[in-house]
This record gives sequence, structure tokens and C-alpha cells, in this order.
Amino acid sequence: MCESRGENKALKKDFAELRQLYNDAQEDIQVLREALAKEKNCSNKIKDGTDGVDPRQDLISQLEKSQEKVWCKCIFTVMYNCISQIFVTLGY
Repeated sequence: MCESRGENKALKKDFAELRQLYNDAQEDIQVLREALAKEKNCSNKIKDGTDGVDPRQDLISQLEKSQEKVWCKCIFTVMYNCISQIFVTLGY
């Protein structure tokens, strides 16, 4: 039981660290968006020749999508480990 509590505390700590990393990444993305908007106001837009999409904006969107996938996978792993610990503690 004490072992499970220790592991649960470690998982909670890992989860808190992942949450902080996620929040830091969100802040970085916001800074990138603001810098991009500021640059657009100061200079000509860099356009992709076919569809008019700004390639930097596309990269930011790709970063956001991949970050969400990683975040979801991390949450799933932490939740799975917590549930596994509960089952082990209960003797299943």
C-alpha cells in the first residue's frame, strides 16, 4: 500500500511536470503568433505560390497539432498507470 502511494505521488509529480511543459509550449506558441502578426504588419506577407497560405502559420498549426497529440498520449499514459496502480492495490 505504501509502495502504491509512493508511485502515485511520483505519477502526480510527473503529471504536474507534463502540465507545466504543456503550458510553457502554449506560451511559446502564443509568442510565435504575436511575432508573426507583428511581422505581417511591418512587412510584406510571404505567400505560398498556390494557395496563399503563410508557410510560417502552417508550421505553427502543425506544431500545435503535434503538441496536442503528445499531450494526449502523456495524459493517457499517466491515467493508465494510475488505474493500473489502483488495480494492483485492490489485488486484481
